[in-house]
Amino acid sequence: MTSLGYILYNILMTKNVYTVKAQQGWGSGYIGTGRSPEALEEWGYFDQLQSLYDIEFDMCTLNPDRLNPIDDLKMDKVYPEVLSFSERLEHSLSIKLTDQDDIFPFVVGGEHSIAMGTWSGIVRALDAHEQFGLLWIDAHMDAHRPITSLTSGSKWGGHLHGTPLAHLLGHGDRHLCELGDQKTKIHFDHVALIGVRSYEAQEKEFLDRFGVRCYEMEEIHDRGLDVCLKEAITIASSAPKGWGISFDCDSLDPQDAPGVGTPEDNGLRVQALVESFAQ
Repeated sequence: MTSLGYILYNILMTKNVYTVKAQQGWGSGYIGTGRSPEALEEWGYFDQLQSLYDIEFDMCTLNPDRLNPIDDLKMDKVYPEVLSFSERLEHSLSIKLTDQDDIFPFVVGGEHSIAMGTWSGIVRALDAHEQFGLLWIDAHMDAHRPITSLTSGSKWGGHLHGTPLAHLLGHGDRHLCELGDQKTKIHFDHVALIGVRSYEAQEKEFLDRFGVRCYEMEEIHDRGLDVCLKEAITIASSAPKGWGISFDCDSLDPQDAPGVGTPEDNGLRVQALVESFAQ
């Protein structure tokens, strides 16, 4: 199999990189998440990528309608902000990818609710509804629907950053499921999760019911990251109209990524992940 590192390298070498700094923090109960893209830019992240791959970024900054919250607000308070931002992110990506050929979208965000607008826009631009694959690298399943998130009692219960995958799969709030159009964005057969180690029973039941493949850390330790990652990529890349990667930094072990909002022990190690990508 062609390595993921080789695939990404060739994408960056041959396509324009449309980068969206999605500075959204309303989907999370953690202060500061919306500033992550700005912090990465100040740290020199984009400069390092540009130097490493000798590319030019077509960069766009997208801010929420209102300043990101400084308090832990629950779903009913933040829903209008998340919906509005998701709609604008979806529109930005779908228009850009429709109007301009040979574009590689690269969205950097604060918290994982941005995945709803990101992949909805990309799928609509490609006319790839339920024919586009996702490799979902995350410590969490992010497969709550709003009702189960509110009743789960988890530390992130009631926050929309725990729901994006379910909405992309067509289950949850109607408006978030139908960003851009009324069609379901991702089919259950074309998504694989890897790095998972923290979730609620409602999420697991939902994904298990539809046969979504989930590689938890216990299996990764038993079978090896290389084997599990290759299988997960095969699932995502089997979609007929392309595939993408949704990477949450909390998939990494807190030893390597201590600054995430929802750290979970026993995660993926950076060196091992880099080596697996390169194989």
